[in-house]
Amino acid sequence: MTVCGHEAVLLITTTPAGTSTNVARERTVLKCTLEAGHAGPHRDDTHKEEWAPTSNARQMLFRHEE
Repeated sequence: MTVCGHEAVLLITTTPAGTSTNVARERTVLKCTLEAGHAGPHRDDTHKEEWAPTSNARQMLFRHEE
């Protein structure tokens, strides 16, 4: 099986106490592990993440966590 291999970068941000600024806490490169030509969202089984397909070569995904 040939894997899709589409990549995305997931940035997890947080807001330090006493500030109104979001800072990156974690940066993870995701790689789609589904079969090439699959339908629907991309999925990285290693990191248990899914993201919508776009025409971007490498998408930036953001998640804010406290």
